[in-house]
Amino acid sequence: MATFTIVVWQAALVQPAPTAPRLVLTSADGRETIIAGPGSGSPRLVVMSDRDGARHAKPWVAALQDMQPDVPLIEVAHLVQVPAMIRPFVRRGFRGAEHVLLDWKGRVAARYGFTPAAVNVYFVDDTGRLIERVSGRVPGDTLAAFIRRVAAALDGR
Repeated sequence: MATFTIVVWQAALVQPAPTAPRLVLTSADGRETIIAGPGSGSPRLVVMSDRDGARHAKPWVAALQDMQPDVPLIEVAHLVQVPAMIRPFVRRGFRGAEHVLLDWKGRVAARYGFTPAAVNVYFVDDTGRLIERVSGRVPGDTLAAFIRRVAAALDGR
């Protein structure tokens, strides 16, 4: 009598990390920047605020640049509430601040969330996936804790 042994072998396909759809915004001078998705290059910090939150953005940006100088930082103006007929005037108001990207449709907010009248900071990996998010008016312990989490995420790459 013969004995048979059946060996079952199953291969698991390794899937690459999911990549978020590409998110591109334009500055006041028409320069396009990839915020997230294919072609974005590296992890980045995105600082976004509406008109009320913009008053509080400067200390956040300065602190982020000091604490994470090697991570690209992108500033975004959340302009969803601006009526279409006055957008050309608002765009002209950003002359001299060409580094600020203009989000007329709320694409960043739709993808990563948004707190009105506050500074919103997002840490996005090179695939466009949100790693960390924080929002507030005054940087302090909240921002320091956020920076520690960003540093830990960067160390874990």
